[in-house]
Amino acid sequence: MNWSPETLAKPDTSTLEEIFDLKDEGDKEVLRELYQQLLEDGPLHVGELVHAMQKGELDEVDRISHRLKSSFGNLGFVAASALCNEIMRSARAGELDEAEEFVQHLEEAGEALVRGIATFLTTL
Repeated sequence: MNWSPETLAKPDTSTLEEIFDLKDEGDKEVLRELYQQLLEDGPLHVGELVHAMQKGELDEVDRISHRLKSSFGNLGFVAASALCNEIMRSARAGELDEAEEFVQHLEEAGEALVRGIATFLTTL
């Protein structure tokens, strides 16, 4: 799969439209709050993930990547969610080198992800 920052930072609105009515102001307000929370917490969690990876704490890598996978997936960032799933899978399998490579892709995409989330937030 393509793990480029641009790919990871692009939301898939079809996923959101299955859960939320993007024309309903109440749903849009809920989404705004969720995206704002992701903007605040996402970079912190990615930092924690990188730190855990550097220490070789695969259980912690698994836990944090699971949280990020859900957050990204629920808000339409399907590629970022898939990458977090790969991090989770490799951490659970004890594949340190592979997990480290996937974490590096996520870390490199950090700024692009923040921009993508912030940009989409302005459209709501």
